[in-house]
Amino acid sequence: MVSNSSLFQVSSQLKDANGNNIYIYGESEFTVLFNKGEFSHRFLICDLNQDGILGQDFLLKHVNKINLKNVTLHTKDNKEIKCWIGENGKSVFMVKAKENVIIPAQSGILLAVQIEENEELGPLAYFEGEQEVDRSRGTVIVPGIVNTKRNVVINIINTSDTPSEVKTNQLVGKCEPYEEKLETERVAKIQENKSTERQPRQLGEHLKDLLERSSEHLNETERLKVETLLLKYQNVFSRSSEDARTESYTELIQGLLFRSDRLQGGYLSGREK
Repeated sequence: MVSNSSLFQVSSQLKDANGNNIYIYGESEFTVLFNKGEFSHRFLICDLNQDGILGQDFLLKHVNKINLKNVTLHTKDNKEIKCWIGENGKSVFMVKAKENVIIPAQSGILLAVQIEENEELGPLAYFEGEQEVDRSRGTVIVPGIVNTKRNVVINIINTSDTPSEVKTNQLVGKCEPYEEKLETERVAKIQENKSTERQPRQLGEHLKDLLERSSEHLNETERLKVETLLLKYQNVFSRSSEDARTESYTELIQGLLFRSDRLQGGYLSGREK
């Protein structure tokens, strides 16, 4: 976006990379707007295939740092200007209105736009509008992701109390290539600890023969009851003669007998009452 200014004739000469002369219409002082920042500078007006070239004089006057990795200029008042490297594929594409529209006061519309030279754009692009198409009337544009393979429309809002106009081929914003980046989430696999997992209890080898002999004349239901009983009290049965002589085994049997006596005594007392 540039301000109106007078044009002055100059005697300077310009040549392109092939040595051909470039006609200069004149020179003038302009105030240009880059990403909300205003820069006053003297420009040469001529025909170029590119949208424009910023010379060394502009960089020395306004730019504090050049980020070649992100292809951005960092100005002295902490603004960022997105650029691209010529002939290596554009990264910024101009977006212009397709038709004249009048935006009523305190309302918004969907405006059909065209993206210039969008062959290098993928199916998705990030659109960012000029902060105010008509700065004096408070018309703003909503940024967002657009599908470049369809008819592109943008949302314009007029916040003022008077109608605002957008003209055909008026610059309304810029598009940049956009790739949907999904953050890779680290997912920890939960490994079940087999040692602590609750496994079904199994009858010890020292009791399997007892179960078989005890169930010889029982049906399946009765056999299952006997097996359940043996499972419940299998710690009571010694596995060997050495096992029966241990102190822990003796204490276990004494504890079971003590609880059995208490239960039996309570039962008899209940009957006597």
